[in-house]
Amino acid sequence: MSGRLFVPLVLRHDGSELRLFSTVATFGTALDVTIAELAIESFFPADAATAGRLMQAGALVTRTTRETVEELLLRVAGGDPEEISRLYADHVAWRLDWPPGDYSKSVPWICDRSTPAGVVEHFRLIADHHVGDRSSATVSAIVVDGDDAVVLGELRNTAHRTGRSYVAAFALHLTVKGGLITRHHIYETASP
Repeated sequence: MSGRLFVPLVLRHDGSELRLFSTVATFGTALDVTIAELAIESFFPADAATAGRLMQAGALVTRTTRETVEELLLRVAGGDPEEISRLYADHVAWRLDWPPGDYSKSVPWICDRSTPAGVVEHFRLIADHHVGDRSSATVSAIVVDGDDAVVLGELRNTAHRTGRSYVAAFALHLTVKGGLITRHHIYETASP
């Protein structure tokens, strides 16, 4: 427990887990006895997974589409696939604009996904197959229209196996519902 600021309340039901912390507010200088005895306890999500589940259930005010996209970009830059996946809904319409085929041996991150676990695998495979300090992304624009957003930019990567560097212009189409990503379609063109 060392290093923790609070002890979370953990609720488990049907294989799901919610982690919450609470605060209690009182009126310290109340002039009325009834108000002086009043305490208001508020519960807040203790982690991103709980916040995501509560947002999905409509129990929390959700992020806007732009806020969700900006948070996704920060998490991708942070490089933690688990944290990235917490921004995705339980079912994701995922598409990468590549010709049909089996890419499992050459570029294993290129495949359809539909769950947060698939999102974790995608970002882990990208990290595993590229040289970390020789990878970067530049975002040139974020365009938002309601639940939809398009991120335009450029990726620069170097493959571990071959040492080959490449640059890819990309357009990422995201749909956000209730603060969670429900569509992830990426279109890219790569060149050496």
